Amino acid sequence: MVYGLSFEAIDFIAGSVGGIVAVTVGQPFDTVKVRIQTSNHYKGPADCFNKIIRHEGVSKLFSGMLPPLVTASLVSATVFSTYGYVMKACTPEGQKPSIGATYFAGCVAGLAQSFITCPRDLIKIQLQTRQHAAAKIGVMKHIQAIYATHGIRGLFRGYQATFYRDVPLFGAYFTTYSLLMSHLEAPCGPMGSALVSGGLAGVVFWSIIYPIDNVKTQIQMMTNTSTPTPNALRMMVDMFKTKGFRHVYRGLGTTVLRSLPVNAVLFPVYKTCVAVLSGDETTS
Repeated sequence: MVYGLSFEAIDFIAGSVGGIVAVTVGQPFDTVKVRIQTSNHYKGPADCFNKIIRHEGVSKLFSGMLPPLVTASLVSATVFSTYGYVMKACTPEGQKPSIGATYFAGCVAGLAQSFITCPRDLIKIQLQTRQHAAAKIGVMKHIQAIYATHGIRGLFRGYQATFYRDVPLFGAYFTTYSLLMSHLEAPCGPMGSALVSGGLAGVVFWSIIYPIDNVKTQIQMMTNTSTPTPNALRMMVDMFKTKGFRHVYRGLGTTVLRSLPVNAVLFPVYKTCVAVLSGDETTS
């Protein structure tokens, strides 16, 4: 290893860099997704995008970016380092990882990140859905206001939905990526296969989790945290019954569009950083 770093440190650093790049690429799409999930004022993603730019300015597309940007390195580093550690623990030396080990490692990685993403998403969503200048306050003041009134539990509103989103489906995410890589690496090369596999795995991931992510958004945008938090699964079933399939999946197109570049850059950036830090030029 060129810099004398352990494998765990390399995973952590590479995941950090990948996370920061991915957040920067995906934030405008994420803002449009959240607006569509929480408002009926837009005809579709293009209409939402145009109205935000026309009435609120380009900078509003990046509103709420500070929490995910600050935590991006920690989230991605946690995911990749946890995933790598569990994979090594579950796979005998010299053997290829099994699908079961890949899925389990992805689930553990999703669990580890859920404790970071829940409060991060809560702050981000509440900043993204505020549209009036009079309501604008800074990120830290917003966090302090929630903590002062409701304590640490207030920052974890929506954790049940976050758990259902991140844990089982991160297992599916990493498993999909691994299976695609095994078929595409020979014809596409290491970087090409990582780009395509990451992008497609992201599309599959979001297509599956979108309903529970929608529920999480609805719960976390509730600023009156004195009311009891609804049961996430019951709320999702009720949404399907009362509002229908189309309403639950509103904004999915924007999310899929966002997931392609975000996940396509995440894995190649991660793999490139690993190659640089470990001195392995064969993956670049």
